[in-house]
Amino acid sequence: MNTAYMYCKTPDRVEKSELINALHQCLMQLKAAGPRVDLDGRTLDNAPAIAECERLLRKAGHVGFAE
Repeated sequence: MNTAYMYCKTPDRVEKSELINALHQCLMQLKAAGPRVDLDGRTLDNAPAIAECERLLRKAGHVGFAE
């Protein structure tokens, strides 16, 4: 469970559009890297983060992720 929001003292300074654009940018970078990335014999699992980004963009009504 991610609780990063609990450490933000001024979340009202960030526009929803900025957050959605950043979320989309993160998703594009994660997808470009791939759902599983080998780092010197260790596997970085991007699949959960990719799924969560897609879920949130779908929830926001992004046409590219509509059901």
